[in-house]
Amino acid sequence: MTNPPIDKLLQEPLLEYIGPLYKQTHKDMQYDLFWIIHNLSIGDEIEVKPLLETYFLEEALDIISVPETKEARFVDLALSFIGNICCTDSEIMIAKGVIPPLIKLTNYQNELRKDVRIRMYVAWITSRITKAQAKDRNIINQFLPIIETCIYDEDTQIQSDATWSVHYICAASEHGIQMVLETSITKQLVSLMMHPEETISLPALKALGDIVRGNDYQTQQVINVGFINALIPLIHKAKVPSMISELCWILGNLTAGDINQTEEVLKTNMIPTIIQFLRNANKMDIKIDAAYVFANILQHHHIPFTTYLIQQNLMDVFSELLTSTSIKLLKIILDSLYDILMVGDKMALHNHITNQYAQYMIDKQIVDKIEYLLYHDNIDVQGAAKRLLHHYFTADEEDDELM
Repeated sequence: MTNPPIDKLLQEPLLEYIGPLYKQTHKDMQYDLFWIIHNLSIGDEIEVKPLLETYFLEEALDIISVPETKEARFVDLALSFIGNICCTDSEIMIAKGVIPPLIKLTNYQNELRKDVRIRMYVAWITSRITKAQAKDRNIINQFLPIIETCIYDEDTQIQSDATWSVHYICAASEHGIQMVLETSITKQLVSLMMHPEETISLPALKALGDIVRGNDYQTQQVINVGFINALIPLIHKAKVPSMISELCWILGNLTAGDINQTEEVLKTNMIPTIIQFLRNANKMDIKIDAAYVFANILQHHHIPFTTYLIQQNLMDVFSELLTSTSIKLLKIILDSLYDILMVGDKMALHNHITNQYAQYMIDKQIVDKIEYLLYHDNIDVQGAAKRLLHHYFTADEEDDELM
């Protein structure tokens, strides 16, 4: 039976009888009864709610509070049951006091910590709770020691769950990022982002991307533990679209920081690869993420940055993509071309010459493509095209009438 009638079972007086029977019967029967309750907990919020009022919630917490006095099979079942409950209602488990016994189970002096299954359950429960409670500073502060222990575990599943927990925390708030940075977790994330298994490397990358999305000080702390250098081999060997998109998003965050952080990125040889992602990626999301990297660099209006990107033929790639059907990509490119022309003006003023980037856009018929976008269906694309043309090129009266 693929879809057992759990709702009908819960409507019967079954739950009223199991609790008293559990207390009176022998161990094997107790296990079977607990197993029934455990299976009922694998449901949605409506199905799980009746279980919150049963004896077994307290029993599960009692078992993991003094696990050394219980059979291992009961500890496993209690942890699995608690994890199922946390998937639908983590708040009640926190209110009932689930955190202290979880911390106790990860203590290095606890013999049960040697059991990998125990550690797996603890890491899994932690990820469920941190996902739901990531903005609660007090709760996260209590869970960070567990996460810090689990993220250094040798088991890949435990590392994966711990790394996802860090991602949830850092994605939720800037103070969460700072709390993570005050532990040893960040350095381990840099190591794990190079892990061969994507179930570990992807959440590690996401967590680090979340951190560099924070303020400049927080971003610099990640750079200081070798984050940018660790990105280099990943960028060059990336094949999976989700990983490429994540890497581009991270570089976009890094280049949105201060000028020194952007310079650290440009010192590497990653830019030509990102340009290839922009030009050749089949997925539009990747093209957009890659375009944001260059948009953020160009927004610094720093002559050496712009000069380097032009030398890498970025303007030609932008020209190719001006025929894209993506409104978002067109808007990014038009705004980036405007930033390039602003730098061209700075160079022209300094060297007493004409704007060489404007001349290049005329010679390569890029201006013609932009003029065509004055007729685009989207008003934002029209506006971006008009702004560029009217500031740097002679617009036809026909264009004025159109707009």
